[in-house]
Amino acid sequence: MLKPTLKQTGETSTERALSKVLERCFFGLWSYTNLFTDHGKKGANTTGKELCDLLVIFGNEIIIFSDKAVDYKPTEDCRPPW
Repeated sequence: MLKPTLKQTGETSTERALSKVLERCFFGLWSYTNLFTDHGKKGANTTGKELCDLLVIFGNEIIIFSDKAVDYKPTEDCRPPW
């Protein structure tokens, strides 16, 4: 017997917001939040490495979303030349 796929809503506020937006449009039917691989998994009750924050599979098309919260700190090297 097949087990149902339990859909996650996201762990961070930005992951939850992204999931909510995609649920409101037609991507909600084909999107999965916080997918993990078994790479690095230590036991039955642990998770492996996170594959992506949100994955959409629609026919032969795959869209991968990766949410990053990083502060940009400009340095001398990164300033525009003008």
